[in-house]
Amino acid sequence: MTKLPPDAVLRKLMQLGATDDELARSYGVTPQAVWKRRSGLGMLKKPIATRVHAALKEAWDVKSTSVPGRQSHHNKRPLQALKYYMRQRLGDETLSPTQLKQIGQFLENVSSGRFVIEYRRDTEAGFFYVPREARDEDLLVRWPEGVPLPGADIVEAMRLPPVDSKAPQE
Repeated sequence: MTKLPPDAVLRKLMQLGATDDELARSYGVTPQAVWKRRSGLGMLKKPIATRVHAALKEAWDVKSTSVPGRQSHHNKRPLQALKYYMRQRLGDETLSPTQLKQIGQFLENVSSGRFVIEYRRDTEAGFFYVPREARDEDLLVRWPEGVPLPGADIVEAMRLPPVDSKAPQE
């Protein structure tokens, strides 16, 4: 089995747009081997999505499981739509038309400023649109008490959209 190229060559190939699958075929390894090496080098495919996920993970210990029949919240629509919205606000241009449509639906629920998303781990649904309270300020989420807010750009991405903004187009 052929091994992956040196780090510098791998970086260059990735910068030129080579996918994990393409590199795996070229070098006779699995896509997982390419992913492991790339990750070890800190070469994230979607750095904005990774930052959004990490920030929300700090706030909420979202229930996630791969066991069939067990309850999981990581793929619930309010969380996914919030992540897509935040990615868009941070300048991510890799969102699909379906993801943009979910952002539009999400904004219909929260843009009035009357509701925020709250996470309740011990419930079946997990995520709820609840009435805004003064402590929520202009955030789209009910940030857990005692948990420090993330960096300023992430906080800005969690705010209500500017008044003149429109829902994303497909």
